[in-house]
Order: sequence, then structure tokens, then C-alpha cells
Amino acid sequence: MTEKVIAAARRDPAAGALPYLLPHVNVPWVEGGVANPMDEALLADAAFPSGRPLSPSLRAWLAYDISLLERHKWFTPDGDFAPRPLDQLVGDEMGDFWGVQYPFEFAPVYKQLGPEPGQDGTPNGTATDRS
Repeated sequence: MTEKVIAAARRDPAAGALPYLLPHVNVPWVEGGVANPMDEALLADAAFPSGRPLSPSLRAWLAYDISLLERHKWFTPDGDFAPRPLDQLVGDEMGDFWGVQYPFEFAPVYKQLGPEPGQDGTPNGTATDRS
């Protein structure tokens, strides 16, 4: 799938990544119509803030272009992925109405739906950081 998106972006870099928002908002795949790949050394060491490895599809996209994610502040100044809680990420991407008005919906899932103490296979629910 990523290869198809990259091929489409190569054909028309200014095409909207979110066509359902057109004509109100255009979010082009590639900023300025010129792909900006992630530096090979950064990409080789790139991982999520949790330390988990990037998926092959995300690696492929970053090898092609980083401008879409840069525009939405997905990176720290040194090029690492910026750690953001889900409510901040949603607020940054979709506006404060969604990120600030509904913090419960975007709280860590274990805080909302986590098992009660003892229900996660540990004596006091410690696998979910609940006490």
C-alpha cells in the first residue's frame, strides 16, 4: 500500500493527502512539490519514542519524504519522533475542540478501560500501572 501512495505522490506531489477535506483544506503529500527524504543515518537509527521499531511501510515513506510529518510537528528538532500524548496529538492535528474538549476520550486506554486490580494477571493490576 505504501508503495502505491509513494507512486501516486511521485505522479502528483501537490495532490491532497486528505481529499475528503477538499476544497476546504488541502494537505499535500509533499511540501512544495519536492520530496524531502529523511537523512539515511537518521532513518537507520529511527525508532518511536517508546523504543519500538518503525514499521517497514513507515520507513519506506520516510525514505521518500518527511515533509507531511514535519508540517504536523511529528519530529523533535534533532529529527527524532516527538513524544506526544494522544490528546495533544489529536489537538495538534485536528484542533483544540477535539484535543482539549474531550480529554477523557484520549486518555491512556488503560486508565479508561484497564482491568480492575487483579484482573490482568497481576495481584494489584500493576501491569497497567494501577494500584
